[in-house]
Amino acid sequence: MIEIPEYLLGNKKPFLVCSRAVLKQQVDAIKSLGTEVFYSVKTNPEERILGELKGLDVGFSVSTPDEFLTVMSVGVNPADVIYYERGLSKERVEWVVQNGCRSFVVDSKRAFENLAPHLDSEFSVLIRLTSEAVPSKYSGSYLPGLNLEDAKGLAAACKKSGAKIGFLHHSASQMVDPAYWRKKFDIMSGLPEADVLDIGGGMPIGYHGEHYTKVFDEIKQGLRKLKAGRIIAEPGRFIVGPACSLVTRAELIDGGNVVLNASVYNVHIDTIIAELTLPCRALKGGVASKKFKLLGSSLCNLDIFDDCAKLPALAEGDVLVFDNAGAYNLSSDFSPGSRISTYIIP
Repeated sequence: MIEIPEYLLGNKKPFLVCSRAVLKQQVDAIKSLGTEVFYSVKTNPEERILGELKGLDVGFSVSTPDEFLTVMSVGVNPADVIYYERGLSKERVEWVVQNGCRSFVVDSKRAFENLAPHLDSEFSVLIRLTSEAVPSKYSGSYLPGLNLEDAKGLAAACKKSGAKIGFLHHSASQMVDPAYWRKKFDIMSGLPEADVLDIGGGMPIGYHGEHYTKVFDEIKQGLRKLKAGRIIAEPGRFIVGPACSLVTRAELIDGGNVVLNASVYNVHIDTIIAELTLPCRALKGGVASKKFKLLGSSLCNLDIFDDCAKLPALAEGDVLVFDNAGAYNLSSDFSPGSRISTYIIP
C-alpha cells in the first residue's frame, strides 16, 4: 500500500502518485527471472515514470511515433527501443530507422517486405507468432502474427540479410492461467535457433490480493527450456500497475451513492475496457462497514469506479484512494477535464 504524502492532499483535482521503490521492486522481480526487461510504453506513457524506468536500466517497447518521441524526450538511447506497429508502412520504417532504431517486430509478410530493404547486421527482427502458435481458447477474434511455417520462412530471409533473428510470443494482458504459460513455453522451446526470444508481457498482478504463485512458477520453469543469445520480457501492467495509486475525493454523497471528483474516462478508462475494479480505501481509515457505489463525475451510466465498495462511513470531501492504478490509466475526450498529474514519491 502506497502512503500518500500529506503535502499532496491539498489538491482539489484527482492525481496519481507513483512510488519509485515499488517501480524498482517490480522491475527487479522480472530481472530475477533471468530476462532482459523492456517496458511496454503503451501501458503508461507518463514521462516522469519513463524517466524513472530509464534509471533502472530497462529497455522500452513502443508502438507509435508519439511513444518513440516520448521515450527519446527523456533521454532513452534508440538502441534500447523495440519498435512494433501493426501498420508498419515503408514511410514509417524509414522514419524510425532515420531516428536510430534498429530493433523491430513484424507480424505480417507485408510488414517484413517494408522493413527488408534496410536490414543488415545492425538490425534485430522479432517475428510475432500466432495461429497454431497460440492456444485457440486464448486467441480471441483476431491475433496478429504469423504461423510457424511462415515465421520460419521470414527467419530464413532475415538470416540472409545478416540481421539478428528473434521470435515474439505475446500473451494477453493479465494471463492468469498457468496452463497457458506451460503451453507457451512448450511452443517457444521448439522454435528454430534464434538470437533473441521475446516472451512478451501478460504477467498478472493481484488487484485484490490475488497471488499468482503457480503462474510465476510456470514462467520460471519455462524460461529454463529456452535457448537464445538473449531472452526478453515486455511487461507493462506488472511493472507500473502496483507502483501507482489514484487519489480522488468524494464530491457528493446521496445515501449509498458517492460521486467522485473524477471520471473513469479521464483517469482510468481500463475500468471499462478491461472490466477491472481497482481496490479502494478511505484515507481517513476506520472500519469498512458500509457499501457504496462509487460514481464518476460524467453523466454516462458506465462511469462507475466500483458498484459495491466496502468502506467506512463517508463524508463529502473525504479522500478515497484507488490502489494498483498505474496501468492503462488512459484518458479520453468523452468527459471534460485534462489529463491528471502524476507525482513521483520515494
